[in-house]
Amino acid sequence: MRVALLALALAPAVARGQAQGFAESYLGATLPLGEKKYDDLVEASFKLGVRGGVWLGNMPRVGFEGSFDFSPLSAQATSFVLNYDAKRIRFLGGIRLGFPFGRVLVYLRVAAGIDYVSYTGLFLGRRISDSNTGVAFDPGVGVMVAVVGPLRLGAQLSFPIGIHHDAQNTVLDYTSTDLDMMFVIGAVF
Repeated sequence: MRVALLALALAPAVARGQAQGFAESYLGATLPLGEKKYDDLVEASFKLGVRGGVWLGNMPRVGFEGSFDFSPLSAQATSFVLNYDAKRIRFLGGIRLGFPFGRVLVYLRVAAGIDYVSYTGLFLGRRISDSNTGVAFDPGVGVMVAVVGPLRLGAQLSFPIGIHHDAQNTVLDYTSTDLDMMFVIGAVF
């Protein structure tokens, strides 16, 4: 329902040619930089995701985005836990501020949303698993280059933060901070 209302609200700007949609996919690495508890638990991992939204105006451009990303977290095994497997899924919504320079667009973005983490493993020979939903905050900067027609290629750096509180499970009671380095391919329409 909210998406339909947003589409109706943006329809006049699209009709006047003042709005431009975008779709992106991204792939890269996520490196843990958070508190010691998180850094001791997780190693560098790959990350992939999709994002879409709309740009409004010309200079500077203001944009709105929604995104989904997935990271199969490479977990560090301890002496008590073997075959440890962890995953993170994020659903985010946010805003962008873009500065076009010919075929190049430099942008700042900030998004917030849901950070879902789950893990499974063996603890003293017994199978364990748990999950936790936390709050995500994701500031970043990126650059996109118009290659041909609607095709865009670029790169993005961001510093996502996940805040998890689980008083009954100390494994998932942490604040994560990562450095994400992404290759981005996208299109405008």
